[in-house]
Amino acid sequence: MWQAVSHDPITIEREVGWAADVGLTSLRVGLPFVVWEHDRDGLLERFDAFLGQLDRHAMTAVPFLLDDCEFSGAPPSIGAPPPPVPGLHNSRATGSPGRRMVVDRTKWPNVLRYVADVVAAFADDRRVLLWDLYNEPGNRVLFTPDGALESDVALEPAAMGLLHRVFATAREVAPAQPLTTAAWRVPPPDADTADRPYDHPLDEAAFSLSDLTSIHAYCPPEAMEIALDRAAAHERPVLCTEWMGRHAGSRIVDLLPLLRRRGVWCWTWGFVRGLSQTDLPWPDFLEPGHAGRDEWFHDLVDADGTPHDPEELDVLARELRRAGW
Repeated sequence: MWQAVSHDPITIEREVGWAADVGLTSLRVGLPFVVWEHDRDGLLERFDAFLGQLDRHAMTAVPFLLDDCEFSGAPPSIGAPPPPVPGLHNSRATGSPGRRMVVDRTKWPNVLRYVADVVAAFADDRRVLLWDLYNEPGNRVLFTPDGALESDVALEPAAMGLLHRVFATAREVAPAQPLTTAAWRVPPPDADTADRPYDHPLDEAAFSLSDLTSIHAYCPPEAMEIALDRAAAHERPVLCTEWMGRHAGSRIVDLLPLLRRRGVWCWTWGFVRGLSQTDLPWPDFLEPGHAGRDEWFHDLVDADGTPHDPEELDVLARELRRAGW
């Protein structure tokens, strides 16, 4: 999305228009360190143009700068992106800056320069709603056609150190927008710890460092209530910056009314079904007892703008009216 070789502002404009048409008011999007490293000016110019596209539709952006969700197992690279692996969710996802750099502390100074540079460039820009500095720090999952595996355990302690440095760096810039990173570990409903979401040191750090409390919660309504209670204990406004994975029981029809009643601003994962293939379920959700591939996991509309489930968009419109939007 952000490289010159594959940047497509026409498609972006079309899809931003669809998002505005169904009532979305903000889009969360990742910015990749690897593009800044190789084409700093181009990245900032293309992000500025994207903000302009959003602004014309009265929408804002929530950028995240770092991301440990390197599901492909491949380090980030520059050049024409490879085609997706058939049948595999988010098969080409790479991290920012990438797990190899996260665990190599000698690489951190350049990563922190990236954070400072991007935040400073848009520190007073009203089109940026908030800074989501680090997506799912310490996420070690690898997706393979055979299921989900875990990678190097060294990632978690390194991510903890980098998370603290990233917040310190962003605070030195002192942007007008608030800073956050989401606690993201919600145990499955059948786990012994299902009543203790975000019971991990990295999640505790996310809570303590953030100006606004944010969470990721792919779970049914009962578990969402527990997750929101846990987040609300920090006595700050609560955001849910990732949710809506249908196979996980995280559905718009059930959860959007709950989130609206609790005053939680929320960002569903995915909008247009595309090359990320996040309409496909996580590989470990292709087991007996889970829905199959016919129902989308994420995403709301197809590549031609057709809704996957019109009832979901009806619920979205209704809840926006009830919220006064």
